[in-house]
Amino acid sequence: MGESFQNFIEEAFIDPIRSVVIVDDDYPTIEEVLGADQKNEGGGAVDSREKEWVKNPQQVMDVVSEFRSREKKYILDIHDAQNLTDDEEVDGAAHLHQTDLLVLDYQLNPDNMDDHTRSLRIARKLFASDHFNLIIVNTNKDLDEVFESFLIGLLERDRLPALTEEAAKKVENAYEDTEIPDNFADDLDKAVGFRQYASVVENCKNLGRVMSGTAEFSALNRLFLDAKLHKKYWLFMAMSAVLSYQKKIAEQLSQENCRVSSFRDSGEVKWIRSDRGFITFSSKQDKRPLLDTLRAALADWKPRPSRLLLAKMSADIENQGVEMQDRALADNHSSALWFKELLLSSEENRKSTIDRTVRRHIESMITEVLPGVRSFAERLVESQKKEDEADNISVVKEYYQVDLGNAEQLKKAQLLHNALVCSDDVGGWHIQTGHIFDAAGDTWICVSPLCDTVPAQISKNNLSLHGSRLRFTALKLHKRRTDKLPKNVQSNRYLFFNSGSRVSVFEIVSGPDAMPETEVFYADNKGVFHDDLKFTVSRSELDQDTDAFRMISHQCEVRYQLRYEYAQNLVQRLGGAVTRIGLDFAGD
Repeated sequence: MGESFQNFIEEAFIDPIRSVVIVDDDYPTIEEVLGADQKNEGGGAVDSREKEWVKNPQQVMDVVSEFRSREKKYILDIHDAQNLTDDEEVDGAAHLHQTDLLVLDYQLNPDNMDDHTRSLRIARKLFASDHFNLIIVNTNKDLDEVFESFLIGLLERDRLPALTEEAAKKVENAYEDTEIPDNFADDLDKAVGFRQYASVVENCKNLGRVMSGTAEFSALNRLFLDAKLHKKYWLFMAMSAVLSYQKKIAEQLSQENCRVSSFRDSGEVKWIRSDRGFITFSSKQDKRPLLDTLRAALADWKPRPSRLLLAKMSADIENQGVEMQDRALADNHSSALWFKELLLSSEENRKSTIDRTVRRHIESMITEVLPGVRSFAERLVESQKKEDEADNISVVKEYYQVDLGNAEQLKKAQLLHNALVCSDDVGGWHIQTGHIFDAAGDTWICVSPLCDTVPAQISKNNLSLHGSRLRFTALKLHKRRTDKLPKNVQSNRYLFFNSGSRVSVFEIVSGPDAMPETEVFYADNKGVFHDDLKFTVSRSELDQDTDAFRMISHQCEVRYQLRYEYAQNLVQRLGGAVTRIGLDFAGD
C-alpha cells in the first residue's frame, strides 16, 4: 500500500517548521519572567499578575511544552502584543512574519475582550508579506464567530462587483411585476447573511442553489416561492440581496487586497488561504495540540501535488542554503576575478555580469535540491497512481477540479501547458533574445544572439555607425486562433503565451510553405528600457510621397518573453532557414 497523502503534507509543510512565535496578551514574556518592567500603550508598567497565566499556568505550559518536546525543539518566542497598538507598530514587528508558524490569540486588547482588530491587522500584514505564513488563531471564543470575523476582515471591499445595468433593471422589473408582501424586505434581510455571502464569494455559481433551495439558500428559496416571485427574477434578486449584505459589512472588509483565494468551514475544521498564508482556528478549551489542528486543516485543504512539490523545493533550498553558499564560494580565485570585473566595469556591464552570476547560482541551487525533490515527487506519484487511464484522470480531477477526459477542458489544459513551458515572465533591463514586442502594427520577436544585445558589448564599429542605437534583428510573428490547438503543434513553428485569462498563439511563418520574415531594427539608448519595459526603435521604411527610404521611429513595449532555451532554438532554426540551399533545384 502506498504512502498516505498526509505524509507528503507533513513533509512539505510541517517538517520545515523551525521557529514559532506566540502572540497572546495572557502569556508571560521574557521581560516579565526576568522581573523587568514592560510598558503598555498608556506608558505605564504592565502588571503580570493581571494576566491569566498567573492563575492557570498549566494551560500556557501545555502549549509551550508542545513546542519544546524531546522529539523536536522549536525556536520559541512569546509576544504579548502590548505595543501593537497601531499599524506602524504592527509593521515594525518584523519577526511576526519571519517565523515559520505564528500562534495568534484572537483577542489582544485586555480592555475590550470583544475587540479582535489587533489580531486581524497582524493577519492582514502577514497576508501581504513575501513570506508564506502558517497561522493558528487560538481563542476561547466561539470558533464560528471567530472564523466569520476573520474571513470578512480579510476579504477586500467590493469583492463582488456591482450589478450590471441589465441585472439592476431585472430587479426593478421584479418589484414592478410582483405584489411584494410588506414584510418581504425584512425577510430578505434575514435570509441573506454571512453564509450566503461567503458561498457566493467562494464561487459565484453557488448562487444557482437558490433555484433548488439547497444548502444555505433554502430560506431564500422559500421566501421567493411565498412571494410568488417569477423564477426568471430569482437569481437577479438573490444577487442584489447578497450585494446589499456586502454593503452592510463594508466597514469590516479590508481596504487592501489580502488575496484570499479559498476558505472552508466544515464544522470542526476551519481555514482561510491566500497566496501568502494559511490560517486555521483552534479552541483553547479543547486542549488539542495546536500542530494537530494545523495538520487537520492542511489535510482538509488538500493542497495540489504541484503545490506540495514547490513547498518541498522551497523548504529544501532554505535548509541547504548555507551549504550551497559554502560550495558556491569555495573557489576564491574565480570569486576574486568576478569581483574584480564588477569593480572595474561600467554600470551597464556590471548589470550583465551580476545577471550572469545570479543565473548561474540559481541553476546550481536547483541542481543541489533536485535529488531530494525528485525522490519526493516519485513517491508522491507512486502513492496516487492507478492502473488505468480513466482512474488516473479521476485522481487528477479530484485534486485540480479539471476533467481531462472532457475534450474542451483538455484543450484548455494543453494550451496553458504550452504557454507555461514556452514562455517566461517578462524581465530584463534591455532588449534581448526572446523579447516579443509590437511595432508598426505587427508583432516581432528579437532573434539576435544574447551577446549581441548586451549594451556594454556593442562593438566600436557599430557605435561609430549607429551612435547610441543598438542594431538587432527581429522576426515577424503571425497571430493564430486560440480556440483550438494547431493540428501540427509539434512542427516547431508555434509560440504560446499567457495573455490575461487566455493564451495567445503565434506562428513564426505566415503559412506552411512561407519563409520567416525578418527585419533590422535600431533601438535607442543602446536598447536599455525606459519606464519599465518600454523602448523606442527605428527602422527604414518607404516614404510614399517621395518614394525614398527614411528612418521611422516606433514606441514599443515588451509584451511577452520566450524562455531562453526556446529562444536559442528559434535563433538556430532561423539561421538554417535563411540559408536556403537549393534555390536552383528542379521539382515541386
